[in-house]
Amino acid sequence: MKVLPVAVDSGHRAVAPSNESFFDGSYPFHNNVYLYFNKVPGKPLSPRAREFARFILSKEGQKIIAAEQRSRLCRC
Repeated sequence: MKVLPVAVDSGHRAVAPSNESFFDGSYPFHNNVYLYFNKVPGKPLSPRAREFARFILSKEGQKIIAAEQRSRLCRC
């Protein structure tokens, strides 16, 4: 397999796939991740759900997610 940089169209620069280009959104074929909570409208998140969201969005949580993605991509 050969990895090639991809451009959205001829007016944009080509971007090679990498961890950075996936996470910063500059690579055109990246996947977004959404976080949904089942809660009563108008009520705050439970302390457990709020802490989970805080952790997932933190630098430490993002490192764990990135490592998990790398392990799925690398068939070493």
